[in-house]
Amino acid sequence: MNSIADRRTGLRAQRLFRVAFLLDGVDFQATVTDISRAGAFLHCRQLPRIGTTVDFAVKPVKEDATTVMVTGEVVRVVAERTAPGEIRGFGVKWRSMRSSGGPSAVADLFFDICGEPLDQEIPRTREPTSVEYSFDEGAFMDRDVTKPDFRIDNSALDQMLDDSNHETIESPLELYDVRLPALVVYRETHLNGMVRRLGTQNLVLQTPLEALPVASMVTIRVTPPSGSWSEMPGIHMLGRVVSSRPEGSGGESEIRLTMVDERGVLGAFELLLDDAREDRLV
Repeated sequence: MNSIADRRTGLRAQRLFRVAFLLDGVDFQATVTDISRAGAFLHCRQLPRIGTTVDFAVKPVKEDATTVMVTGEVVRVVAERTAPGEIRGFGVKWRSMRSSGGPSAVADLFFDICGEPLDQEIPRTREPTSVEYSFDEGAFMDRDVTKPDFRIDNSALDQMLDDSNHETIESPLELYDVRLPALVVYRETHLNGMVRRLGTQNLVLQTPLEALPVASMVTIRVTPPSGSWSEMPGIHMLGRVVSSRPEGSGGESEIRLTMVDERGVLGAFELLLDDAREDRLV
């Protein structure tokens, strides 16, 4: 069987979700912006060094799912944007996955992040953490029970994920009426949408879908129609859906912003908000 890590020609998909990780004893959160069976790119202010091994805590989509620890090696770091579409962050090559929920929890996460099931039978074990999935081997492997990390204690990272996944929008937050055409990226789907209300921390988005799933991550790309920022290249925003409801033939979703990429133009988002406050984007 060919090494999973060597399948560089496999589909690389934009699947946005939060992960937590420890670096030098400090807890951090990052947003996965694209992912494949070989690795992923994560947006984060904290940048580990190339060659660093990082353990990420990730939860499958399934309700009441057990956290999975995914180990990756940092192979790329982007500190400053040097090309169109780049964002600050780092790329990792997957090494292994393990979970106190056993191999079935690992298989659930593999399906969530890769969009396809594991191509092997799920092993039965008495000790849930006695095996891990190796991306290099493309198979479940026995783990060394003498290693210090044999028994997984990810309570701190697990709590960070719970806090993030149950995050709600503070009320009240001032929102301004706008009418901004937007390209919306949800999983592999590209949609034409409309930003109808905008604030410093959240926005309201209309899309052709009935509703975007709550807690899902989306990318919203807006380009300047007019106003103070009309000569700028546009803004990309990452956000988490905190509420959704049907609206006409589509849906309306309230989104909490987690990251704004000003496309290399410092202050572009503030100029956009200024135009919104002055009703220049209605």
